[in-house]
Amino acid sequence: MAADFQNVTIVNMYAPSGAERRRDRENFFSNEFPYLLRGIPPVLLVGGDVNSVLTNLDAIGHPNYSRALQEFIRGFDLVDMWETSHEHATYTHYTSRGASKIDGIYASRNLSIQKRGAETRVAALTDHLAVVIRIALEATTMRRGRSYWKMNTALLCEKRFEEQSRQRWAEWSKQTKNYPTMVMW
Repeated sequence: MAADFQNVTIVNMYAPSGAERRRDRENFFSNEFPYLLRGIPPVLLVGGDVNSVLTNLDAIGHPNYSRALQEFIRGFDLVDMWETSHEHATYTHYTSRGASKIDGIYASRNLSIQKRGAETRVAALTDHLAVVIRIALEATTMRRGRSYWKMNTALLCEKRFEEQSRQRWAEWSKQTKNYPTMVMW
């Protein structure tokens, strides 16, 4: 998945997992992922489950080192945004056989200097810790005036508005049968 936000391309990825898929994972970092990122803007933030480590210090037990991941980071001139302390190692995935830092966030050098912090947090519905990176981006200011529209939020409390919205949503959903139906309330 990818999105653009304030001239930063943010990419979330999931690399093939497991020892038996090592070749697939190396191909992913050597060929598939770079192909998907061709023609990207100069400011890139890539993160996700890389299912690999960059050094032996990133794991307890059997490290799943990836030379292709290392080359991918070097080739795109990315910086590891989550540098852990060697005195107090932090991992994102724990098993009965060990622990490892198999989740990563990497950024363009020009974006990495705007990093303000990094930490892990427990996350629901996953066996990994979430990695939270704080980055200070230049804020664009919104000026209100004649050219900007603002919804009257008091409408959301009116029963008539709610009923009309439901009716219009139902009509639109019937017309666009190929789109999934969403629940608004």
